[in-house]
Amino acid sequence: MPSRTINWSTPRARDIARELVRSSGDRWTHVRSVGRAADDLAAQGLDIPEDVISAAWLHDIGYATRLADTGFHPIDGARWLAAKGAPMGIVALVAYHSGARFEAEERDLTDELTVFPQPDEEMLDLLTMLDMLDTLSTRPSRDRTSTSWPAQSGPPHACTGPALELLPPSPWTARDLGRYD
Repeated sequence: MPSRTINWSTPRARDIARELVRSSGDRWTHVRSVGRAADDLAAQGLDIPEDVISAAWLHDIGYATRLADTGFHPIDGARWLAAKGAPMGIVALVAYHSGARFEAEERDLTDELTVFPQPDEEMLDLLTMLDMLDTLSTRPSRDRTSTSWPAQSGPPHACTGPALELLPPSPWTARDLGRYD
């Protein structure tokens, strides 16, 4: 029987995210918000790489119960994507999104994370910015425990407060975000 090849286009990434995360309520609401923000910015003429848009839709698939292995969603999602043959750029973005390297240290999962290559820094900055968008105000949020942030599925992030201060936006991300004030 021939193996099934997955098309890793943005519409397919959206479908995969829906399939894996839809039943998780607030998590699916958050994923849709991040994915739609990436789609909207690209539609407005911003040069958003296709891998970033796909990763915006896929970044939290590791919360899906059936994918849980380490209990750390960036690694669990990246492992699933790699096993399914996703492009390494998407896998790396999912693995390292939103300060995952800091939280991996906190959880003693650095070895599990570093099996994935480091993603392009500007692409990672952009995905992190999209993930940190407050779903109500569309402004970056550094407080992931605020009442405006969708409820977490699973344990709270270790990467909050001071650790997020270590994630400076790239100059181009900050400049382009300013376009939408």
